[in-house]
Amino acid sequence: MKERTTQSLRVLALSYAAVYFSEGSFRSLGIFLPLYLRDPTLGFNVTAGEIAFIIAMAYIAWNFKFILGLLIDLTPMIHRMRRRLWILMGQIFRVLGILIIMATTNLWIIFLGALIALTGDAFVDIGADALLIDVAPPDWHGLGLGGGWAARAIGYALSSIVTTMIVIAYGWFLGWLIFIVYSLPVIMMLFLSEPPLVRERRFSKEVFARTFLDIRASTSFFFLAFFGGAAYALDPNRGLLGEIVRSVLGLGKPATLSEYLEQIPIVGATMAAFGFVAAIGAFFMGAYTDRIGHRKGYYISLTGFLLVLSLWLVGPTTIGKLIASSNPELYGVVILSSLLGFFEGWNFVAWEALIADYCPPQMSGFVFQYGMTGTHFSAFLVAVVVGPLLDIYGGFVAISVSALIVAIGYVPVMFMVPFRTSKVTISIEGE
Repeated sequence: MKERTTQSLRVLALSYAAVYFSEGSFRSLGIFLPLYLRDPTLGFNVTAGEIAFIIAMAYIAWNFKFILGLLIDLTPMIHRMRRRLWILMGQIFRVLGILIIMATTNLWIIFLGALIALTGDAFVDIGADALLIDVAPPDWHGLGLGGGWAARAIGYALSSIVTTMIVIAYGWFLGWLIFIVYSLPVIMMLFLSEPPLVRERRFSKEVFARTFLDIRASTSFFFLAFFGGAAYALDPNRGLLGEIVRSVLGLGKPATLSEYLEQIPIVGATMAAFGFVAAIGAFFMGAYTDRIGHRKGYYISLTGFLLVLSLWLVGPTTIGKLIASSNPELYGVVILSSLLGFFEGWNFVAWEALIADYCPPQMSGFVFQYGMTGTHFSAFLVAVVVGPLLDIYGGFVAISVSALIVAIGYVPVMFMVPFRTSKVTISIEGE
């Protein structure tokens, strides 16, 4: 029986990884939309700060994932589908959004397409997360979530290479069309069986009250959610890191098409380096975090992330000279992006595992997405604060302010208290 359960968890983890691989490659929209908006032949004429704001607003649905999480917990079982209904609906939105982007060069309609596509991606995300947390026990949180985050990182790393090659060789029409292909692996999760909606998993007012009338736990969870996952703000798919890299490397607004085409592979290679190493950090260190404890894993990974950001302040050129004498600045940026990816992947999985530990079985969708709302709020906050600073003062100030916001995460993790109704409390007390 135990062997069968382990096998089922492995199938679930593989399917979850397929969804997140799709999410990673699809959400590289946050890497390529800024490059698209800088195409001098299209005449958008937008600044780095404006691009950061456009991407942040396209992600706006992710700032309200707690509402979507509540809706997914209230969704009844229909033809043995509950969480998967949201995955299916999200996939339709993702394809529709890309088709809109392909059909126009109007900036506001492009924004609408990006908004629809990333809102659909939020639906896919909450459905997959809820299904994993429904089934996986707490000691699988690091490995299960880490496998998904690793697959996501591989997805956007590969997309950084493949999409770059397609755009340079064939143009933006096929460059956007490939995003529909990136969306397809989510279909794998539609074939999974969902657990029956028994009383122990059904949303109830009683459980809601028992959970959130625990004032100390509710307060600690709020601060953990909204300030503990800020490292995600520098994830390549949020768009800000690419703009910081451009600033650090002195890649100004391209005046000619040839100059523009030279810049695309530089940014793409840097994001790919981040992604491949983030996959290693997420998967292997996620499993390690299950062994050493989710809180300890969070502290170590956050410290590593901030140390790497401090090396960005020292200067990529100084780091690059240790490796190569020719073009040390670019080598330094690639090395620092890789190190940042390792610790971002690890830190985000450790933070996710802490959030998952809090989830009551009856509200896994709502509570987990409450947490996800927090990290997307953090990313939005960093984008709207740091974006203008990047325009005015450059990369040094932008990185410094980002580091200060990320460092706040130490405080809520130090004082976190699980809900009485959470999975981890129930497993410890044997309720």
